[in-house]
Amino acid sequence: MSVDDAEATILSRILAAAIPVCAGISLEYYFSTVDTEAYGCGSKLPHNITSMIGVMTGAASDLRPGLSEQMVEIHEPMRILFVIETTPDTMLGIMQRNEVIGRLVRNDWVQLAVISPEEGRIDLYQDGAFVAYEPESLDLPEVNSSMDWYAGRRDHVGPATVREMASTADQTTGRSPVGEGVSR
Repeated sequence: MSVDDAEATILSRILAAAIPVCAGISLEYYFSTVDTEAYGCGSKLPHNITSMIGVMTGAASDLRPGLSEQMVEIHEPMRILFVIETTPDTMLGIMQRNEVIGRLVRNDWVQLAVISPEEGRIDLYQDGAFVAYEPESLDLPEVNSSMDWYAGRRDHVGPATVREMASTADQTTGRSPVGEGVSR
């Protein structure tokens, strides 16, 4: 494992490539989902490929920006969250030295959190500074299966804990299907 220098050169180079690319992809989905007609390109059905540079709606429209409804209908519109294992001071230094990363974070185009490598504490970047992250709740809903959680819903669902359920045969024999002495 490499050890970075005081300026976090290795981390800075990794983030200089990753943050702008991931932010661009995330924001394209975000804006295309928020307003499919204005920021996306509407439905694929009436599209015509134009000069191999974009699509138009029908034969006489402007080039359409963004992604189609069919690409974004299953995505929840949210800004990407980067969680980076470093200290707040190191990340602030990277943001100061790299204008692109700094602007994306300071202008709230992306969300940023850091996890302290020594303490494991999470700090979230808000209003120009890192503040300690306080979860709203530590309790997650519990369900018997994934199907119980999302069946019959078309909206975006949050996380849930899926309980482990033994099969009927396992309950009657008390034996593990994986092998003797193996617990799940």
